[in-house]
Amino acid sequence: WCGVFMAAMLRLAGIPAPSVPQRARAWLSWGLPVNRPKEGDIVVVHRGEPDGILGHVGFFAGAHGDHIEILGGNQSDAVNVMRFPAANVIGYRRVDVST
Repeated sequence: WCGVFMAAMLRLAGIPAPSVPQRARAWLSWGLPVNRPKEGDIVVVHRGEPDGILGHVGFFAGAHGDHIEILGGNQSDAVNVMRFPAANVIGYRRVDVST
C-alpha cells in the first residue's frame, strides 16, 4: 500500500497522482525525473531484482552515506521513516508545477 499512501498524500495537497498508484514502479513515469533529490521528492527503489516488477515508493527524507531515508507507507506495516540502500534507487521524481 506504499503507492496508495503516496497518492493520498499528494491528493490531500491538491496534486494529481498516477492513475495506478498502487504499483510502486508506476511512479517512475509521474512528475519530472531528477538526479539530485530534495527532501519531499518521490523516490522509487527496487525490491528483489533491479529489472523486476517489484518496488517501493515514498518521499525522499535524506541521505546518510550509502543509505537514503524514505518517509512512506507500508514500511513494517506502518507510516514511518526507514533507511534503504542507495544502490536500490531506480528513480527520483519531482512534482511538475508547470502543469
